[in-house]
Amino acid sequence: MALTLQFHSRARFDIIQSVAWYEDQKQGLGKAFNKKLIATFKRIADSPLQFPVSFEGFRKARIEEPFPFSIIYIIKEDTIYIVALVHDKRDPDFWKERV
Repeated sequence: MALTLQFHSRARFDIIQSVAWYEDQKQGLGKAFNKKLIATFKRIADSPLQFPVSFEGFRKARIEEPFPFSIIYIIKEDTIYIVALVHDKRDPDFWKERV
């Protein structure tokens, strides 16, 4: 049975804000970042256990280069909950207040 992805409302905001920031830096860069995000979401959905546990059952999936971001998620029953999109060079623990 395939697992479904559900997004925390603030994770959606993280994504929208980050894509918009990249697009503001250079036309097309936000689109490129979004493509990497979608590819990473697909990798998570296809094989959610492949990524390491980083904190109390939450896993961390890195976005492919050149983007310094990771997706934080947890698996519960048949659902993958996306909690945050985290910039790897900023406060790595900011998302913990969401759980």
